[in-house]
Amino acid sequence: DLHTAYRRQRQMCIRDSPGTGAGDVPSNVLILLDKSGSMGWRMGGGTTGMRYPYDADADSNGDIIVSQYNRDGVKKFVYGSATLDTGFGTNGVTGKSGNCKTSYSYSGETYNDVYYTTAYYERAVVAIRASDGACLRKYDLGGYPYNMTIDQSTGTLYVGHSGGLKKINLSNNQMTNCSVSTPLRYSYGTKISGGYIYAHRSNRMYRYAVSNSNCPSSSGTSFSYSKGNYLGLEANPNNSNELWTLSWSNSKMEKITVNGSGNGYTLNKTIGSRSMSPSTSSQTYFYYPWGLGWDQTCLLYTSDAADDMQCV
Repeated sequence: DLHTAYRRQRQMCIRDSPGTGAGDVPSNVLILLDKSGSMGWRMGGGTTGMRYPYDADADSNGDIIVSQYNRDGVKKFVYGSATLDTGFGTNGVTGKSGNCKTSYSYSGETYNDVYYTTAYYERAVVAIRASDGACLRKYDLGGYPYNMTIDQSTGTLYVGHSGGLKKINLSNNQMTNCSVSTPLRYSYGTKISGGYIYAHRSNRMYRYAVSNSNCPSSSGTSFSYSKGNYLGLEANPNNSNELWTLSWSNSKMEKITVNGSGNGYTLNKTIGSRSMSPSTSSQTYFYYPWGLGWDQTCLLYTSDAADDMQCV
């Protein structure tokens, strides 16, 4: 079954030089870096105790917080030492019990050093303090969550679930029910960017307008994007039309630019191949990948099925 297919998971981060002058790499060049600054950062699940991650994001220190498979909770990994943060939660894990219990956490994202992640069977989103893994809050949804995205500029969280979509104001915890179409309810990959929420479902990419932290529009534009149902999705915060996708079915990452009308795209870059080890042709490899995350030091964190964590 699907969950068995990614039993051995990896987190990876891909760095795209922003051209800020902090280094000797020109802008818009994809480079490979490791923790020592040369050629690749990888963390093996066998040495860190990582367990089949679905999604990941970074805190303000650049450390990586991971939503894990099944009921295996949430863990944090120290980027500088490539080790498990044993002070996070209880013995390095949180979300296995209590008010912030998680299961099948398909989506997670950090906002103001709080890690928000979906909890499928709990029909909730939970808020976990990034510094120590403390449970801060549980948001009951009334439906099974499939996707989540946070507008980092307004502190508004959007979570699609089997009963619809809820909008959560993270400053006052007010929740609003939104009436939305099926792609926003059941997509495994959504992202808000530039006044739109993008959602991928059934080999199509949809775009819905959002204004002033309101609910997304009930109808939108779309284009064919045949990458299967399970797609990691991120947007460049410096270019709202630039999306990064990660296909479970194809084990490839793509960078695309969506046109102004939202009904087509240009393919800019294809990265990686399906493998459980590097080859002479590609040091970037995936094995049935799942989620993507973004931070200020690395472009993308990705989840796949080969039991490692890596920054590429």
